[in-house]
Amino acid sequence: MKHAASATRRRHRRPGGSAVRALCAALAIALGAGAAEAQVVPKQMPEPVRGLELKDKRGEQVPGSISFFDEDGNAVKLSQYFERDGKASDGSSRQFKKPLVVLMMYYSCPLQCPQTLDGLHQVLNGLDAFTIGSEYDVLVVSFDSRDKPRDAKTHKSATLLAYNRQTTESIRDGVHFLTGSPASSRSLADALGYDFRFLPESGEFSHPTAVYVLTPEGKVSRQFNGVRFPARDLRFALMEASSGRIGDTFDQFTFWCYHFDPSTGGYTLAAMRVMQIGGAITAVVLGGALVLLLRQERVKARRRLLAALGGAAGAPNADSGEGAGGGPGRSAIDADARKINGNGERASAASPGTNGLLGTPLRAPGGTV
Repeated sequence: MKHAASATRRRHRRPGGSAVRALCAALAIALGAGAAEAQVVPKQMPEPVRGLELKDKRGEQVPGSISFFDEDGNAVKLSQYFERDGKASDGSSRQFKKPLVVLMMYYSCPLQCPQTLDGLHQVLNGLDAFTIGSEYDVLVVSFDSRDKPRDAKTHKSATLLAYNRQTTESIRDGVHFLTGSPASSRSLADALGYDFRFLPESGEFSHPTAVYVLTPEGKVSRQFNGVRFPARDLRFALMEASSGRIGDTFDQFTFWCYHFDPSTGGYTLAAMRVMQIGGAITAVVLGGALVLLLRQERVKARRRLLAALGGAAGAPNADSGEGAGGGPGRSAIDADARKINGNGERASAASPGTNGLLGTPLRAPGGTV
């Protein structure tokens, strides 16, 4: 209520509010429809918003020496929000520094800024696997020097209330709303590639809409234009800004399948990588099938060999002296016969009428030969 009353008083003392709202709406449509990273407002736009542009500053360092005031009125420097230690929401012990989500707005904006902030709330709520204060921080900076720390605190409370997680000390410490001087706001805007313009006749600002992702070191990594954008894109941008140090294995694999498309201002499926994945899966399937067939063939060959060896073991073998059924063969019987003769002479082979084992005549029953 306090914030609403404050905003109402401001609107009452600023003439031309409806005209500004119309201009803001036109600017939102112009800058939100196309998601290119460097976009210039068309010349057909009204004079107050003409010439505002978003520049591509990816890879450039945001100065950490720029000074602002936090929600409690404390003087802070941007460097205090860089290189902050993160903690994985899944409880793992991996160590990393947190990337930063940055939005520039002004807290008394009548139309565009509330819509942008609400859109950011929805995107943040869509990051199921990532939590503010654990995997990343949020930094909202007002470029209106008339905004005070109490206004920043009101908007921070609203953001924590809109977040779909129970407010913990870590989450509270990961959300920051700042105010500052015109020089500080302009320095940050220039570093991000952002732009805004004060309209004296209405007391409001014309400005584009953009959300930025900074690396833990404070370098510009990604920029999203418009009031709304997919939570998936922000998740990928945070993973990219952290050099892959946040997100589980599935997140990393999914991120590998996408690439950032400057023409759309978002992440799109990489056809070549999908083809590589399909080729790898095909190779694995064919390789597995081939191994299975080879193993089956080896099993069949082994069974044939064992069957052949078993048949050979069951046949008579004259040389080894082993007969069918494992009994003594002919050569074994002859050897025994030689031992029985005892005269050192080779026993003759069995002949009709003689005993082949002892070499003695066979006698018929009754004592006859």
